[in-house]
Amino acid sequence: KKRYVFLLIIFFFYMLSIPITGNLFQTIWKMNSTYDSSKVYDGVIVLAGAVDTHWYLNDLGNDKLIYNSKNYFRFNSADERIYAGIYFLKSGKAERMFYSKYIASKEYGGKAYSVDASNIVKDFAAKNGISDDRFIIYGENVKRTLDEAVEFKKFLQNYDMKDILLVTSELHMRRAYKLFNAQGIELDRYSVEVMENLLKKIVDIKNFIPNQDGIKMTKNILYELFGYIGYWLKGNL
Repeated sequence: KKRYVFLLIIFFFYMLSIPITGNLFQTIWKMNSTYDSSKVYDGVIVLAGAVDTHWYLNDLGNDKLIYNSKNYFRFNSADERIYAGIYFLKSGKAERMFYSKYIASKEYGGKAYSVDASNIVKDFAAKNGISDDRFIIYGENVKRTLDEAVEFKKFLQNYDMKDILLVTSELHMRRAYKLFNAQGIELDRYSVEVMENLLKKIVDIKNFIPNQDGIKMTKNILYELFGYIGYWLKGNL
């Protein structure tokens, strides 16, 4: 029995560390995009989380860089949602972009430092041809996707908009869409960071070899799964 338990544990950790596990989950978990190319959307909501705020905060708190980080743009792996949002505006598929007010903060040596991620994205959009009046920062300092949905509902009370497009990663879309929908906000969906065909993943032997990418994917799917369950139990979905 000990031998079987040991083998089961080994198999369990093996499955958690190979990329194909995350690929299978994302295939089942994803929601198909409902983006309608024939529409001109009143606005596109680009969810926060693409700015590498830790990089900015570490520079402010430790003062180790020889250049001012505020003069540069540092994004993480979720940056594709920003590029997609800018594309929809520049191509005439959307009138304006909505981005929530997100301020990250951290304490160094007893002193608090903060960075406004929403203004960083706004500056980046401006450098790519998006005028200030088309980039709308809404809400108060949000911390999570639920806050974005709640704050956007408040924002919509002063506007008459019918066609709105939600942009986020394919893995995050189900949870995000359900949170906005629970607020009574009807949205079309457009997913970025889309996984390529599952068959291609299955025939690639590298996806069955434990590696860092597999562990990272498992971490992300567990975050989405438990986050979804948590919001469901609290009645937010």
